[in-house]
Order: sequence, then structure tokens, then C-alpha cells
Amino acid sequence: KVDGCVNYKTVSSALHDGCAGGIVGNSTAGNITNSSNYGEVLTTNGAGGGILGRGLPNISACYNTAKISGRYIGGIAGRVETTNFSISDSFNTGELKTAAFANAVAGGILGTFKDGATLTGKIENCYSIGNIDATNKAPVCGPDNDSVTIEVSNCYYTDSSLTDLYDGTTVKAKNDFNTLSTIGLDEHE
Repeated sequence: KVDGCVNYKTVSSALHDGCAGGIVGNSTAGNITNSSNYGEVLTTNGAGGGILGRGLPNISACYNTAKISGRYIGGIAGRVETTNFSISDSFNTGELKTAAFANAVAGGILGTFKDGATLTGKIENCYSIGNIDATNKAPVCGPDNDSVTIEVSNCYYTDSSLTDLYDGTTVKAKNDFNTLSTIGLDEHE
């Protein structure tokens, strides 16, 4: 279990299919709670996330304020690789910018899923208000996948030019997010 961690430093990975996360790079089990990232996360050809780069996220009460760059990126988690994941009560205000790959993807909360994996999970009580600079992008959860079943509820974003692929997401004006406790989330240091 990872609880109450804060990162202020840049985290990077230049490995092919490597991963980098503001709090955890790769996780196969466990929980990440009450943690925050202020340091830039850079991956050359892999997964990057403000809290978790790649793996099984069970993330709650976490947030990212820094820029995330890479191939498979998310404001909270870059790439989910195992089933029964959960991301709740978390938010992203950092910019997301994908690398120059044809299949690069970015999601405001979650970037993408392991290719061909059968996964289930949920994302609830989250928001993302950071700019997303990517060809393949989604405001909350990355591209739909026929073998992935996700419950999304009470999630918000600000870019009205985007449409999320999952029910349970709502676009709001940026000034609706004038405090961090908009949906019951408070900044913690």
C-alpha cells in the first residue's frame, strides 16, 4: 500500500515500452491513496501517469498537477493491464501531451488498456481540467475496447470539443472548478 506520498521531481523513462509515474511507475497489486504529484512525468515510448504509469490501479483520493508526456498517458494512470481496477475521488489539472506515435493515446484520468486484455473496472468521482494535446484523446477515459467493461460515474471535464466514450461523464465550464473541493476533493500536501 502507498499512502500519503508527494512527488515534486521530474520522473522519466527512456526505455522501449517503459513506464513512469509521479508516485508509482509499475504496480501489479495494492492501493495508492492520498497521494499527489507536482513533478513532470516523461516517457519516450511507454506509459506515463500522474500517479501510476502502468499496471493495476486501485487509486483513491489522489491528484496530479504536472505535465505528462508519452505514448500511453493519463492524468492519473497511463495504462491499465489487469482486471478489477478502480480510480476514485481523484483529479488532474496537468497538461497531457502524447509522443509522435500513430497509436499514442491520452485520457484525462486514464489513458488506455493493455492490448487484447479482458478487463473490468470503475472510475468514479473524478475530474480532469488539464489541456490534452493528442490525436487520440478522451477527457476522462481513453479509447473504448470491446474487451473492457468500465463503470464510469460522477466524472467531469472542461473541453466541450471532446466527448467521452463512457456514460457517467459530464462537461462543465472551467470556472465551475474554482475550488479543488468542487466534487468533494481537497488538495493535500
